[in-house]
Amino acid sequence: MGANGKLYLASEEGEVVVVRMGDTFEVLATNTLEEQSFIASPVIVDGDIYLRSRTHLFRIGGGSG
Repeated sequence: MGANGKLYLASEEGEVVVVRMGDTFEVLATNTLEEQSFIASPVIVDGDIYLRSRTHLFRIGGGSG
């Protein structure tokens, strides 16, 4: 899933990798959620990122509500 010039990739090993979109490959961040296995692509809704693992739905965002 891509937004704001960044591509978000989730793996079955529980990692979410953020790369810069463009001509040159650049990893901006790698985040690991222990004991999770992501089975769907991340999505953005109203500025929040949603990640679905085999057992949980995670919402990552800075806003309230």
